[in-house]
Amino acid sequence: MKKNAWLFLCLSGLLAALPAHGASKPVGYVMTVQGNVTTTLKGTPTVIKVGTPVSVGTTFETGENGSFGITLEDGSVMSFGPQSTFTLEAFQFAPAKGALKLAASLKRGTLNYVAGTIARLKPEAVEILTPNGTIASRSAQFMAKIDHE
Repeated sequence: MKKNAWLFLCLSGLLAALPAHGASKPVGYVMTVQGNVTTTLKGTPTVIKVGTPVSVGTTFETGENGSFGITLEDGSVMSFGPQSTFTLEAFQFAPAKGALKLAASLKRGTLNYVAGTIARLKPEAVEILTPNGTIASRSAQFMAKIDHE
């Protein structure tokens, strides 16, 4: 019995050490890609393709001719144009528990956002951080353009 208790404590400790945001669990997928687009997670850049998973903490960058679109679990659709840098900062989608959040940062480039369930149920739960402020969604769709630094 002592061996099982020790094993339980070790496993509990390992689970507690995992990131709370679930960085490895996909919360959406890349649905379209054109041109040069890469993703960086934990410092490793990788060229993306249709079907690439989107997780909290993932950063995407488009080149001069790049564009891509993602769809998240709640049905939110986000499309990005050339020379964009985007990071998904937080995502919670558990409507039955009232846990709703979509936070992202757009460092540069363009974004077209079409609202999913999170924005329809709790509009204040959607925030897009930019170098000059925060965009809070209060509508079904918006577009943003952040000029290059």
